[in-house]
Amino acid sequence: MSAGPGFLGLSGESHYQDALGAAKRSKPELEPTFIAILVAEPTNAFDPNAVAVIIEPFGQVGYVPKTVAGRIQKIVSAATAPVRCQAQLRGGTLEKPLIGVVLDTTRSTGARLSMYAPDNRQQLDEYWTMRRASDDLSAAAKANEDVDLDRAIEQYRQALVKSIEAEIFSASRSIFPGNDADYRHAHVLDRLTICLIRSGRASDASAEAADYLARFPAVKSTKVGLAIVKRVEKANARASKPKP
Repeated sequence: MSAGPGFLGLSGESHYQDALGAAKRSKPELEPTFIAILVAEPTNAFDPNAVAVIIEPFGQVGYVPKTVAGRIQKIVSAATAPVRCQAQLRGGTLEKPLIGVVLDTTRSTGARLSMYAPDNRQQLDEYWTMRRASDDLSAAAKANEDVDLDRAIEQYRQALVKSIEAEIFSASRSIFPGNDADYRHAHVLDRLTICLIRSGRASDASAEAADYLARFPAVKSTKVGLAIVKRVEKANARASKPKP
């Protein structure tokens, strides 16, 4: 994976060095750029999410890495035209003899592969405005946890609303096309339940968790979701014990 938003290093290039070598020799640049075609391979025996990367006329040069293959394959499969994007060759020198490929997914045709595509600027700005508002509220709440717990609780509640709003905005406008939900807001709920329990409001923590998990049931099986459920159950059990 290359640094920078929208750039994606391939996998499996070592198996395609003949094709990559021929492509590199076809241009005088040290790191030549080509237009690659992305081809979904749902029948691939090793990975049903596989997406092959081809540089014509040289042939296949690698695969989209498994970490994002599922997302990319959905986009490529749904496209009504061939999906192409810019690909730069790296290496092929004495110091780095293996030739690799980096895709610039912001420069694609046939489908949008990256949220950082030039035609997505306005929506991206709106999304990050909401994300930053949530992050700022969470940071302020964290700073208030040992100073003003009630204030921290209210700020975490506001941050939770903003974080959910950002994800809904992102999903409804395909800012991250094909991506599964990341449920970042579950981590805000995690801190919120901790603070509510610390303030002696176990029933409120339970209500917040129940409402949230009813809305986002997939979070129940995540690490943070399991921690929230366990914490709330323990707090309720303690609160229900008769006092001596």
